[in-house]
Amino acid sequence: MGSAIVEELLRRGVDVIATVRSREAELEVRALDSRAVPGASLVIDHLDLTDAAAARDVVRRHRPQVVINNAGSAL
Repeated sequence: MGSAIVEELLRRGVDVIATVRSREAELEVRALDSRAVPGASLVIDHLDLTDAAAARDVVRRHRPQVVINNAGSAL
């Protein structure tokens, strides 16, 4: 679901800061950058949401206007 959200936002010209937990997830999200409209940007940062200090650092670094929490997986 997170990749679909990133893809749609990039198609709409929105600047996206995506956080991922693994290199595999980073590669998957990075592939979506080719679908962005001109002017939209994609920044990828690594984050484990169980690390509160790391989460605060990501927010301080990027200063997001909107946060979409898509952590977890469905069974």
